[in-house]
Amino acid sequence: MPTIENPGIFIAHYLAAAPQPPRRSVVLVAAQRLECWPDTHMRGGMAILTDLYLSCDDRLAGDYLATTPILARARQFCQQFQPDAVAVVIIDDPRPNRPVPRESHRELVRLLGDRLRETGTELLDAWILSDTVPGQQWTSLLDGDTGTLPVVPTDNSDLAATQPFPQISETHQFLEQDPDLTGQVQAHLADIRASDAETLAAIGEGVDSMARRREQLRFVLTRIYAADSGAYLSAEDLAQVAIILGEETIRTCLYALATGPRGGSCLPMWSQLVRALPAPERTQAAMLFAVTAYTDGDTALSTTAIDIALADEPTNSAAVTLSTALACSVPPEKIRALFRRGYATAAELGIDLD
Repeated sequence: MPTIENPGIFIAHYLAAAPQPPRRSVVLVAAQRLECWPDTHMRGGMAILTDLYLSCDDRLAGDYLATTPILARARQFCQQFQPDAVAVVIIDDPRPNRPVPRESHRELVRLLGDRLRETGTELLDAWILSDTVPGQQWTSLLDGDTGTLPVVPTDNSDLAATQPFPQISETHQFLEQDPDLTGQVQAHLADIRASDAETLAAIGEGVDSMARRREQLRFVLTRIYAADSGAYLSAEDLAQVAIILGEETIRTCLYALATGPRGGSCLPMWSQLVRALPAPERTQAAMLFAVTAYTDGDTALSTTAIDIALADEPTNSAAVTLSTALACSVPPEKIRALFRRGYATAAELGIDLD
C-alpha cells in the first residue's frame, strides 16, 4: 500500500483500485501509523466508496450533498477498521456556476473531521478533484496543496494483491433501499397523512383509544407473520405499518416481540420496511431491526441497521443510546429485560404476544 508522502500516487492508487471509476463520490481510506525511527509514516489500508450526493438527478445534485449518510458511514468505517487516521478523496464534476472545490465541499470535510475526532481518529488529509484520469489536478481542502495524478500501471502487482475496497456484503444488500418500492410507499404515506379520515378508515373508524391500538397491533402482527411466511408486503401495507410505528404504545409491544423467543420471525418485515421507506423515515424500522438482529446473535446486521437509523436521525436519543449499548456489547439478556414490559402492555390491549 502507498504511504501519504506522495499524495498524487496515494490518490491515484485508490482511484485505480475502486470497483468502478468514481464520479460524484467520496473515498474514505483507513491509514495506519508506521513508526520507522526517526521518521513516522502513514500507510493506506482498506477503503470504502460512497455517494457524494443524495440524488443522481443533475437537477438536484448541485445542492444536496449526502452529508448525514457520509458521516454515518465514516463512523461505521472507523468502528470496523479502527484506523489511526482517515484520508478523504472527493470526486465531483464542475458544472455551470458550480466550481470545484467550493464551500460545501470544505464544510463536509470540516464535519467529517469532527465526526472522526469523536471516534478518536485523525483526519489525515482531504483532496478534491473533478476527474480520475492521469494528469487531472488534485487540491487539498486542508492546506491548499496541489498536484496532478500520475499514471498507475494497470498490471500493478501491489494494487492487484491488496484489493483495498471490500466487496459489498450480503448484510448491506439485505437492507439496501429499493428505489421503485420506496417511491410507491412514499406516495401511500402522503395519502395516509393527507387525511385523518383515511387513516382512521385503515385502522378502524369510530373506535376508542384502546380498541384502536389493539387493531393497530393486530394489523402489524398479521403482516409480520405474512412476511415471515415468505410474502412480500404491498406498498400500502408497508406505509400503514410505518404510520402505526409512530404510536409509542405499539412500539413498546413490538420491541418486546422483537427481542423475545419469536424475535427472529420479525426480521423479514423489518427488512422490507427498511428497504421500502424513504429517508429519513426509516429510524423506527431500523431500530427494531437492530435490536432483533442483536438479540438473535447477528452483530453485523444490527450495526448496519443502527447506522441507517442514525443516518436518518443523528440526534434521535433512543437511537444514540441503542448504538452505544450495541457498541459496548451489552449482553442480549439485558436488552431483552429492558423491553420485556411490552408483554404486559400488549396484554392490557388483549393480545398475547406469545
